[in-house]
Amino acid sequence: MDARNKISISFFDMIFLVGMSIAAVLIPVVVTKLHFFARVADDRSPFQLTVAILVALLAMFFVGFNLYTSFFRPWMHRRVHGDYSGYQYVSGAPALGSILIGIAALFLPSSPWIGSLLLTLYLIDPGGIHFFVFTMLREVFTHKEDA
Repeated sequence: MDARNKISISFFDMIFLVGMSIAAVLIPVVVTKLHFFARVADDRSPFQLTVAILVALLAMFFVGFNLYTSFFRPWMHRRVHGDYSGYQYVSGAPALGSILIGIAALFLPSSPWIGSLLLTLYLIDPGGIHFFVFTMLREVFTHKEDA
């Protein structure tokens, strides 16, 4: 392997990427375990249930916002202006939807319907932790320095 194809990543970046990778795997595992395999009595207070529903709705909002900034906003700009010249890319709310989905999964009642909704939200979130990990790994392994 010559110097142009050498992978260069700092120790801090590697630790951060490993931590995010663990979180990217842990969130859907927790959702699946709690909502598809757990059979526990629901002893949550109405206040806890209300807060959990609000957190889930907030997660839905951020997933929708990330979808808007990643796909719909550029598409609308191109339809109006004919091309992407002058378009300013924005990242939405990275990782926020994934974190809120994980929190909601911990406090919502155990239900396959709720679990399916949370997993779907997690998978379609373009600002999610799993997309970050995929993008960083792609950059690390396909990055070629200029000669």
